[in-house]
Amino acid sequence: PTGGLKPYCSGANVHRTFSNGHRDRSRGHGFTTHYLMTRSKIINMETVIVILAILAGVIGIAGSILPGLPGTPFSWIGLLLLYIWGPEEIQLKTLIIWGVVVLIVSVVDYVVPMYFTKVTGGSRYAERGAMAGLIIGIIFTPIGMILGSFLGSFLSEMYWGKKGAADALKAAFGSFLGFITGTGLKTIVAVLIMWKIIVFAF
Repeated sequence: PTGGLKPYCSGANVHRTFSNGHRDRSRGHGFTTHYLMTRSKIINMETVIVILAILAGVIGIAGSILPGLPGTPFSWIGLLLLYIWGPEEIQLKTLIIWGVVVLIVSVVDYVVPMYFTKVTGGSRYAERGAMAGLIIGIIFTPIGMILGSFLGSFLSEMYWGKKGAADALKAAFGSFLGFITGTGLKTIVAVLIMWKIIVFAF
């Protein structure tokens, strides 16, 4: 006899208890799933940023050697991507320092070839010939680029500059020296920035 009292473990109570436990487990499972999905999205985003940063670094190195491609500024963009969204924290000071280095190298790359060309008696024909020879020499990279730049400058001074072989050779040497100096500095900086990108990415 129950004395008029309903047993606690009635069908309704059992169903209610089971339902509450099921909802609690569902909430826990939903929270875990949401956390894992959010974490997965963050990891995927970081992976994309790392790939883009490395790609920018590679383009920066290639652009330091090949004409028509962005050089060290593109390398710096790779660092900027990691600074904003990368997995590792990069200090603002590091970003600014490399930005200044890129700016200085870009100015030097513009001024030095003109200076060497002018000092050795070269003209705009030497500069244009060096660029044309460089483009043609890409087919035979890397030796073809170096020889192409030198021969392009030499032949341009002889044909369009109306200079003798000795003067054209001197002008070609100046143009070539300026090209090597500017390209060398850009390549060194681009490689160093690429190393920084790898360090901060991994």
